[in-house]
Amino acid sequence: MRQQLKVHLNSKALRGIMARRNLSQERLARQLRISPTYLSQMMLGRRNPSPMTRQRLLDALEHYKFEDLFFVDVDGSASSPGETSEALANG
Repeated sequence: MRQQLKVHLNSKALRGIMARRNLSQERLARQLRISPTYLSQMMLGRRNPSPMTRQRLLDALEHYKFEDLFFVDVDGSASSPGETSEALANG
């Protein structure tokens, strides 16, 4: 049976980064070339970021790693950053 992986945005971490960089949701959404609504829904946990959006976030927010901005849900149970790398490697 194949594991189902879902990648979620770490909203708390992103909010902190945005505050430190004085970035509004609208400005960040523009940088990412996504709608402010989509960014808001990801930050509220209603939608998951697509692979392209995840890469754009990592590119826009230099010096941050995947583990800083996202967490992986494996078959309904959220995993820690160490488990995330292992699950993605074995997935």
